[in-house]
Amino acid sequence: MVRFPVQSSNLADVGWENNVMEVGFKGKNGTLGDVGQYAGVPESEYIGLMSAPSAGKYLAEHIKGRYPYTKVSG
Repeated sequence: MVRFPVQSSNLADVGWENNVMEVGFKGKNGTLGDVGQYAGVPESEYIGLMSAPSAGKYLAEHIKGRYPYTKVSG
């Protein structure tokens, strides 16, 4: 899945495909840390996150806890 960079203090990049949102989190020193996937995320939520003033805040308020999460690397 292709992920695109986002302006965020804790997210590095985000991608979406077939209702799966993949998030790369920032690790120490701004390097890529964990990568996780949220299942069942509609495209409208992905668009909302990508256009939000704060991608991390949007993730926390609209995605985390609402959609099943699986850590895929890190």
